[in-house]
Amino acid sequence: MDLLTSTYLVPVWQLLLLGLVLLGLCTALGLVLRRLCSGKSSGAAFERRLHDSEKRNEDLRRSEEKFRHLYESAPVGILRILVDGSRVLMGNDAAARMFGFDTEAEFMESCTPKDFYADPDQHLELVDALNREGRVEGYEIMIKRPDGKRKIVSLWAHIHPEDGSMEGAVVDVTATRLAERELRDGHLFLQAVMDTLPTPLFFKDRSGRIRHVNKAFEEFMGMGRKAMLGKPVSEMIPDEALEQWDMADQGLLSASGAAMQRFESWVRTRGSGRRDVMVHEGLVTDSKDKRIGIVGVLTDVTERKRIEHNLREAEETYRNIFENSGQGIFTSTPDGRFLKVNAAMARLSGYETPELMVAEVKDIAKQIYANSNQRDLLLAALQRDGEIQGQELEVQKRDGKRVWVSVSIKGINDAAGELVRLEGVVEDITERKTAEHELTRRATTDALTGLPNRFLFEQAFEKMLAQAKRSGERLALLYMDLDNFKPVNDNYGHQVGDELLVEVARRIQARLRESDVAARLGGDEFGVLLWNPTDSDVVARIAAEIVESIGRSTELSVATVTVGVSIGGSQYPDHGEDARTLTKRADDAMYSVKQGGRNGFRMAE
Repeated sequence: MDLLTSTYLVPVWQLLLLGLVLLGLCTALGLVLRRLCSGKSSGAAFERRLHDSEKRNEDLRRSEEKFRHLYESAPVGILRILVDGSRVLMGNDAAARMFGFDTEAEFMESCTPKDFYADPDQHLELVDALNREGRVEGYEIMIKRPDGKRKIVSLWAHIHPEDGSMEGAVVDVTATRLAERELRDGHLFLQAVMDTLPTPLFFKDRSGRIRHVNKAFEEFMGMGRKAMLGKPVSEMIPDEALEQWDMADQGLLSASGAAMQRFESWVRTRGSGRRDVMVHEGLVTDSKDKRIGIVGVLTDVTERKRIEHNLREAEETYRNIFENSGQGIFTSTPDGRFLKVNAAMARLSGYETPELMVAEVKDIAKQIYANSNQRDLLLAALQRDGEIQGQELEVQKRDGKRVWVSVSIKGINDAAGELVRLEGVVEDITERKTAEHELTRRATTDALTGLPNRFLFEQAFEKMLAQAKRSGERLALLYMDLDNFKPVNDNYGHQVGDELLVEVARRIQARLRESDVAARLGGDEFGVLLWNPTDSDVVARIAAEIVESIGRSTELSVATVTVGVSIGGSQYPDHGEDARTLTKRADDAMYSVKQGGRNGFRMAE
């Protein structure tokens, strides 16, 4: 680097030229002094001056030789070339070898620098940078040598102020860049291997910050990799468990040689909250046994801990739980009789006391299950899996009212492996199921008219079309759009327009059978599916009734208005065999009604 620095301060060729000039000046000066002294000075004084001059010349020669030796033996390439890249003006042995030449002379004679750029645009970019900044530092270039090899070189150079040439030093960084690429490839390979492991895995540095995680760890914690990298593990560990983790880490980091440990703790995850884990950790060291971090694997033992807790508590608290639990608890026989139920189970089922429920229920399948076949399926699953967790069922209470419950049941077998008893827990989830049904209804129903929306209409279309194909029956589609609806909105406002849409929906629905489907498709567009009309005349008659009904005056809150409706129709299989084609044909027919004067019906041709 000292050599590079000196190259910037005094160009190489200037040092050589300066040495030659000084040598000539000193020689001339010696001759002049010798002549002057021949007449004016004594011989002794002249000899002293001559001796001093010769000594200075010798010192200069030695300095020049030392500089030449440094220049020729420098491990970095030193060169000077024309900025246009047409010729090398000077270069040392290291530069020649770097560019693929055996000698400096061959390098200077045969090398055309601009032809060595693997990407010609890099030459233009370099010249632009030199002209703009006057110098470049660490500028990397891909060169193409005569032997076909490619090298990556780093250039430090500046523009010479007198002749405008470029001079500086180059360093071969090919091996460094290849090593960096191999390091990146190695990291990607290691990450890929880690991501294939099903167990959550992490690596943290000595300060406790996460540096690597695998896919399983991301999924377990409920956080993306970017959100965790660089963050301290303590952010995912509850305060109650933080001291335990810190002590474990300090124990590993203070150990000598290979060290591993295992302990149980818990972490806080997004979505799942607290998760109990078995932690396996190992100390990671480098080639010099320097401690660089800790690698860890998490095993989710939440379920196991829950079961262990339940088993420990069962003997001491079972009776208290059974009698006071807010969830229904029961024991029953495989043939459908209750052996024991708690108070919550009795209340859920509509019985005043547990004893009354046990006495009255003789057949669980018929008296409790809304669908008696469901119990047969449940018993089959028990015999296959041994237990059922969170099975959602519809059951009936003593008064016949139906409710939804979540049932968890464990089968108890005898020594021969025969199912002899069922023990289960029942939770009333009616409110949740009702809320789910309401959300589904809102997602598939037009909030204004109460009719199915486009999404539900398209689902019904596909189902009815598939049924028609299986049974050989017919299906008709009516596609309709209100006429003169916009003036109602413009003159009286959207609230009045909404009143009109509600009345239109009612009138359409009044003309249909239970097997038919009507829907609001959006705005003032409606659709109707007619199941198995006997012929086209039936479809035309129903469409005409709808046109006549909608065309009657409608008395709204602020005015009496009159609108019409244009209806286009298509039938399966006459006009197509898929929903898209049938919809297109009906839509085209509707627009032909619009163009023909509106307020009418036309069947697709």
